[in-house]
Amino acid sequence: MNPRLSEVLNKFKIVLKDRTVYSGRAVVRNVVDAGLRIVCEATLDEAHWMEVNPDWVAQGGGRLTEEFKAFLGEWQKLYRVLPEYKIAHRRHANLLRRPANLAGPGRGWFAQLPDGSRRQLEAEVTQAFAQVVIPPVNELFKSLK
Repeated sequence: MNPRLSEVLNKFKIVLKDRTVYSGRAVVRNVVDAGLRIVCEATLDEAHWMEVNPDWVAQGGGRLTEEFKAFLGEWQKLYRVLPEYKIAHRRHANLLRRPANLAGPGRGWFAQLPDGSRRQLEAEVTQAFAQVVIPPVNELFKSLK
């Protein structure tokens, strides 16, 4: 079941590396369906954050800094986009933009044809474009594997 806006989650926990750092109430502020995941923003109560391990503070902040660096490293893994993916994305966009631009001006011309002729010609042009465009698109998709 997906969280809803303003829903109160009374037993909400944040766990980092097998350690609970927050345990308490959370109120859902925003929900975004990101396809395979649901991203949820929540308001947390300040009083329910767990205490920092005193040993980390006693070590002059070095341990605390290392823990924070480790947290950032894990967090960044979720948002890192590999250069290979960026290149493949640009190739897809460029490949698909050109046929769309070529077909664009013809749309006005198609509209002037009688219905039956227009549909037949649109189908023929679409089939011709597909034969030319689909093979390179398939090759680009293979490069993403």
